[in-house]
Amino acid sequence: MSLTVCLGAYSLRFSKAGAYRSMFLNWALGLKANGINVIWLDSVLKSFSSEYKNEIISELKKELLLYGIENLSVINNDGTDIEIDQFAYPIRNIDSIDLFINLGYDLPQFFVNRFKKNVFIDIDPGLTQIWMAAGDLKVAKHDYYFTYGENVNHSELIPGCNIQWIYTPPAISIPLWKIPKNNDPDSPYTTVSNWWNPNWFILNDESFDNSKRSAFLKFKSIPLKVQSKIELSAHFSDTKFDKMDRSLLEKNGWKVKHVLETSTSVEEFRKYICYSRGEFSCLSPAYTKLQTAWTSERTLNYLASGRPAIITNTGPSKFLPNDEGLFRFSSMKQAVKCFAKVESDYEKHSNCAIKLIEEYFDAKKVVANLLEYCLN
Repeated sequence: MSLTVCLGAYSLRFSKAGAYRSMFLNWALGLKANGINVIWLDSVLKSFSSEYKNEIISELKKELLLYGIENLSVINNDGTDIEIDQFAYPIRNIDSIDLFINLGYDLPQFFVNRFKKNVFIDIDPGLTQIWMAAGDLKVAKHDYYFTYGENVNHSELIPGCNIQWIYTPPAISIPLWKIPKNNDPDSPYTTVSNWWNPNWFILNDESFDNSKRSAFLKFKSIPLKVQSKIELSAHFSDTKFDKMDRSLLEKNGWKVKHVLETSTSVEEFRKYICYSRGEFSCLSPAYTKLQTAWTSERTLNYLASGRPAIITNTGPSKFLPNDEGLFRFSSMKQAVKCFAKVESDYEKHSNCAIKLIEEYFDAKKVVANLLEYCLN
């Protein structure tokens, strides 16, 4: 008899964010690859209107069916049932669920307690622990706590919160990202990103702008220093400030798009990666300061498709390379060298990118290891 796992996948908070939704889809497909019966649990803000809930839930259900995921349940973010009965059925049979894998933060304790066994996965390593210790984030108690941060347990900057954090790599569904390689050197290095973060981050009494905006603007002139084309797809607003930022980037050689042009669905995000030569991305400053060795699923999706990635260095790792397939930089000079090295032997680095995913991030293996730990 196969196991049933409920996957807490909170993609409806950002209903047009295909790159974000792909993170949860990678896990769901990893479960399916292990013969697991998957229930996709999503949540909406209780304040959403019934009409809007129905619209975005219907869109999600259609998208999930494309990938063979038939069981969808949706609740309000406070753990209560929504008023659209057709999506509530799986959770009402909660006794049949062997494990709840929770990739979200705000479900209440009473809801988590309904499951026989539950797992929390920290997708913002370092930040999660600091927010929890400061009382800014209340995470329900779980049976097991996993983190994407390789160095979370070894950093004096990161509080343990009296929790045993277990490292897990992000799960990447290799079949999902089998995309023809891009042999056109004129194709751009791209990425998909948010832009503003109104909340400054506090670390050891130091406060700093932790937005992707601040990270990218430090490298605003890099297109002028490399031969490759660079493109940024970000969640820009129509404010004069964002228009000024876009103009500044374009004057420095960037091609700029809005995320609604590139990744409103997982399939659209896949097409955007297909169009790309590789990824160039600047990570939020806190990830650099905390040195957790975190790598985003977005970057790993690029790597799985054979696109080399050039990203900010987030700390020492036992297995992440700095200059083969995945390139990690800490300065403008290093970033420029990364572009030159990739293009000097693109085929080699494309193959290295795929091998890195196959060895360490294969969703089938990652999920199997987690299930063995939690259910053995």
